[in-house]
Amino acid sequence: MGRDFEEFMEELREEARRTGTEDELAALHEHFRLARQIAERRLALGLSQKALAKRTGIAQSELSRLERGDGNPTIKTLSIVASALKGHVGLVFPAQKRVARRKTRRQRGR
Repeated sequence: MGRDFEEFMEELREEARRTGTEDELAALHEHFRLARQIAERRLALGLSQKALAKRTGIAQSELSRLERGDGNPTIKTLSIVASALKGHVGLVFPAQKRVARRKTRRQRGR
């Protein structure tokens, strides 16, 4: 009997923990999350890929690759698609991954 998707993902997470590739797995997850969001938003607006292609000037085949997670879009492409879908592109940095703040003047003067 086959396994379900969640079992498959758990196996991937466990392998990533063992091999130290958790960051790569997280990046892959984000990549597919973005692809899914684009497709879901397009459908929620009642648009076909062809209609979105017409709105954006981006080939329907490229939009299809983007929604499948096969594409590697530029920020410009993502911005065009997001705008056509009445959204925006933004970066989110989890609190635990924030870059250390610059040293204060007092600390630099030591």
